[in-house]
Amino acid sequence: MRKALLVALITALAWGGAAALAQEPPPPTGTISGRIVNGTPDGPLPTGLSVQLGEMVGTILRPVATASGADDGGFTFQDVPADPTKIYVVAAEYAGVTYESGPLQFADAQAEATTEVRVYETTEAKDAVSIEFQHMIVEPDSASGRLIISETARVANSGDRTYVGQEPKHEGMASGVVKFTFPEGAHDLELYNGITQDDVVADEFGGFFDTRPLPPGSREVAFGYGLPYQGDSAAFRRVLDYPTTKTVVLVRSAQPPESPVFPAWEARDLQLTNGQTATYFQSQVEGLTPATPLEITFRGLPPPPPPVSDEGARNLSLFLGALGLAAALGLIVYALSRRRGAPAWSRERTEV
Repeated sequence: MRKALLVALITALAWGGAAALAQEPPPPTGTISGRIVNGTPDGPLPTGLSVQLGEMVGTILRPVATASGADDGGFTFQDVPADPTKIYVVAAEYAGVTYESGPLQFADAQAEATTEVRVYETTEAKDAVSIEFQHMIVEPDSASGRLIISETARVANSGDRTYVGQEPKHEGMASGVVKFTFPEGAHDLELYNGITQDDVVADEFGGFFDTRPLPPGSREVAFGYGLPYQGDSAAFRRVLDYPTTKTVVLVRSAQPPESPVFPAWEARDLQLTNGQTATYFQSQVEGLTPATPLEITFRGLPPPPPPVSDEGARNLSLFLGALGLAAALGLIVYALSRRRGAPAWSRERTEV
C-alpha cells in the first residue's frame, strides 16, 4: 500500500513538472515594418526590391531574414525576436548602392517597430561634394624624424543623388569615389574612425581613395600619416581636392608656423595625457576652393637625431661583426674543451 502511494506521488510530480515546462511562454516576437522611399524628387517609386533584416553584433551585421518590397515600397518582417537588447537594421540595394535604415530596437512593452529606408538615384557629377570641416593635428616625433599628422574630415554631399563618380588616380592605378591627397613624401597611412581598410584604395605617396558611394548627407573619416623632416623645420604642401568650408590646424612646436593661407596663429597651452603641458599653435581659415595649395612651414620643431654617415655605418658594422666573430670563436673553443673533458691547463697540472 505504502509502495503504491509512493509511485503515485512520483508520477504526479513528474506530470506536474512536465506540465509546468509545457506552460512556459515562448520567447516574445515582434514585427518590423516600413517603406522604401526615393529621396530623389524626380526618382521613380522603388518596387519589388529585396529587403534584408540584420542584427548588429558588435560592428558586424548578421543576416536575420529577407523580404520583398511591395508595389508601394512597403515591407514587413514578422516573428522577429523582440529582445529589447537586440539592435536591428533594415537594408535594401537600389541602383547598385546599398542603403540602410537607422538602428531599431523593441521597447519592453512594444511588439512593433517601424522604419524607413531612403534610396537615391545616382550621379557621376561631383558638383555637390565638399569638405564641411577639416581638422589637422601635427605632432613632431624627433625620435623617428617624422611629423605625425592626424586628420578628421567631414565629407558632405549637398545634392539629392548618390555620388558614384570615379576620381582619377595615377596611371595604371585603381580609383575611388572620394579622393584624399597627401603632401609629397607622406607615408604610413593609418585609418582611425569612420573608414576601414576594405573601404580604401591606398597609394604610399599619393594619398588614398574612399571607394564607398556618397549618398546625400555627410560622414566623418579620421586618418593619419607620417611626414619626414630634418632640422627644426618642415615644409608642408598639399592641394585641396574639394571646396572646404573650414580648415583648422593645431601644431605642437616652439614657434608659430608660417603660411600664406593661415593669417594668424594663436598659442595655446594644452594638457597632455601624461599630465604635462605643451605649447600648440592653432589657426583656421574658411572658404578654400579646390586646387588651393595648402602651404605651411613648421618651425621650432625638436630636431631629430643626426643621420649616421656611410663611413660611420660601415665602421659600426665592422665593429659589430668583429664582436660577433670573437663571440663565435669563444663558443667554438668552449665546445672543444668540453668535448675533450678537463681543460688543457688542468691536464698539464695532472701530468706534473
